[in-house]
Amino acid sequence: MLIISALAQLLDGIQRVGIGALYGLQDTRIPMLLSGFAFWGIGLTSGYLLGFPLGLGGVGLWAGQSLGVAVAGVIFVWRFHCLTARSGDK
Repeated sequence: MLIISALAQLLDGIQRVGIGALYGLQDTRIPMLLSGFAFWGIGLTSGYLLGFPLGLGGVGLWAGQSLGVAVAGVIFVWRFHCLTARSGDK
């Protein structure tokens, strides 16, 4: 479980940098909705499935939460890239 929690910290750092960059662009509404999708839709669902039906217990819950954080980080960095690439073309 310690390895998964260490990985979660790394993924959370990426996610926090991405969301901070979007806040700097005054982009808050869409990231809020994307956060709901990533954390509640993917993180909670995968954590439940890994933790209980697949029998991984606490490790599965942490792995699911880490998956949600990873998805959020990827989405935020991708959105930042899309927003800044468009503004650079003008």
